[in-house]
Amino acid sequence: MIGAPLFCMKKSSTSALTKEQHAAQDARYAQGHTYDYVIIGTGSSALTAGALLANAGKKVCMLEAHDIPGGYCQTFHTGDYYFCAQVHYIWGCGPGGRIYEFLRHIGLEKDITFELFDKNGYDHMAMPDGKRVPIPYGWDKLIENVCATYPHERAAMEKFVAVMKKLREEFHYLPSDRPIKWWEYLKAWKVPTIIKYKRATVQDLFDECGLGKEAQAVLCANAGDFMLPPERLSLFMYVALFGGYNTGAYYPTKHYRYYIDRLAKFITDHEGCHIYYETEVTKINTDGGKVVSVETK
Repeated sequence: MIGAPLFCMKKSSTSALTKEQHAAQDARYAQGHTYDYVIIGTGSSALTAGALLANAGKKVCMLEAHDIPGGYCQTFHTGDYYFCAQVHYIWGCGPGGRIYEFLRHIGLEKDITFELFDKNGYDHMAMPDGKRVPIPYGWDKLIENVCATYPHERAAMEKFVAVMKKLREEFHYLPSDRPIKWWEYLKAWKVPTIIKYKRATVQDLFDECGLGKEAQAVLCANAGDFMLPPERLSLFMYVALFGGYNTGAYYPTKHYRYYIDRLAKFITDHEGCHIYYETEVTKINTDGGKVVSVETK
């Protein structure tokens, strides 16, 4: 994302867009637009930034190598069915949550809505022994669900959840929008659990609590999001993910396709804001330490 007036140079076609779409983009290029910001890509984060900037009256240019928006959230279809292959559910979609508040800020909270997954089991872990353990909202409920299937794991589960709860509490002492200042280290006494586990992996905590292989497998239900085994996965990252979904897992009422397409349209509906597809950025040009333009393939 670049904070200077920019001219988007002519690009070459990759032939996935229709002739009409190509003609419209080429005509727009020929007009020699300048922009306040250029955003490379149209993934969920890029669209969020673009929507906020457009809503603030900025001129935004978004350059997407693919022929559709979405990035990790893009949708494909087979017959009459549409699928988002990567994003299965997200959190923060209820009032007070980051996604909800973002949508409220730009006036789309009643247009883009979400459905809350089953509170008793938004995920279900099918075990090799044929048993099935639902992953619920709430730490205490998690203990009960695991122990209903593996009752001998109660003491270990209580230890595990106690650490998870404590880490989540202490995370609130850390700034979320900036690096930690030097003087903030003087308040380390407020976060003893963070200090203790700062280099720990998920497997380290599994072993410390004495969890059996079955309970470990259940608790790894979400770890696949990181594509790392527990012995290589940061405990902090795991707690952030598990704790996030613990507050509620949501799915867009009108599918991710609508969520992405609506944000893209919101941006382009604003004057001076455009999205160019099949436009792969190959070079960023600077002058005097400032970005002046980008070149595309």
